This record gives sequence, C-alpha cells and structure tokens, in this order.
Amino acid sequence: MSIVIETRVNTLNNVGLKLDDFLEFATREKTGLEASKVVLQTLVKQIEAQCSFVDKDLQEKKIDLVQCSAAKKAIARCMLVVQNMQSSIENQIVQAAGKINALAMSVKYVKDVFDKENEKLQAQKRADAEHEELVKKLAGDSSSETIRDALMGRPDGVRPVDPLKARREEAAEAETKAVLETIDAPPEPPEKPAKQGKKRKQKVE
Repeated sequence: MSIVIETRVNTLNNVGLKLDDFLEFATREKTGLEASKVVLQTLVKQIEAQCSFVDKDLQEKKIDLVQCSAAKKAIARCMLVVQNMQSSIENQIVQAAGKINALAMSVKYVKDVFDKENEKLQAQKRADAEHEELVKKLAGDSSSETIRDALMGRPDGVRPVDPLKARREEAAEAETKAVLETIDAPPEPPEKPAKQGKKRKQKVE
C-alpha cells in the first residue's frame, strides 16, 4: 500500500514541478509583452510629435504643401503599423493572463492533492515504523497471542468486546453443555413393580 501511495506522491510532485515551470515561463512572457506595450506607446507619442515638426517646417517654408502631404502620409502609415502592433500585443497579453490563471489553478489543485497524498504516505510510514518496532520488541516472545495482540494494538490480556458475538457464544455453550449432559447422564433404571406380600396362613390349633 505504501508503495502505491509513494508512487502517486512522486508522480504528483513531478507534475507540480512541470506546471511550476510552465507558470514561470508564462509569467515571464506576459512581463515581456507588457514591456513591449510600453515601448509601442512611447513610439506612438514620438510619431505623433513628427506631425508638429512637419507643420512647423511648412510654416517656415522649409517644405511646400506637396512635401508636407507626403510626409504626413508617411507618418500616418507608420502610425497605422504601430497601432496594429499595439492591438496584437494587447491580445497576446490577455491570452498570457488567461494562461497564467489556468496554470495557477492547476498548480493549486495538484498541490492540494499532493499534500493529502503525502500526509497519507507519512502516516503509513509512521505505522510501518511502529509495526517494525513492535515486531523487534516481541522477537523473543514466542507467544502467538501476545504478538497478535501487540500487532493489533491491544494490550496483553485484553480482547475486543462484541455483545452480539458474546451472546451467540454463550447460547452455543449453553446448548452444547445441555447436549453433553444429556449424553453423559446414566440412564434411569426402570421402575420395579411393587411386590405383593404373601398372605400367611393362620395355623389352626
């Protein structure tokens, strides 16, 4: 029995370690995605600032309207690409958060089962150790009743009391005793018929 429980505990331990590794990897992945989101947000601000620079160059007549329009189109395309990347990153962050929650629940469940099975295993080991200690102590005692009582956890001379069984045993003993008394008792002699006294003849003088 202890071998089965120990195998189960070892299996649960290995599964728990694997789930811990997956949870740690998913957490690092989510952290990286959140960092990428911050970078993209900064990039969006930088791209938006370019529009003001283009307008300033146009006001200072460093560029004409055609160049200003072309520059703003290029800035808009860059902004669209970055915004698409932001949407993708946000979706990945949501997926990573769901994965983390699922793995965390799995780790908790496996840990709970592991703790229960490990408690059973430790209890079984303690019972086995006590059993082995009792066997060693009683190694020199050849009395089978003493060994049996010790292994069953009862003090010497003490037997479990079962009222129903005791009544059945008493009834069986009483019936057996009655049958034995009937068999061993000597048969009663038959009654002898009463003897009739002889009438004495009176002597005639």
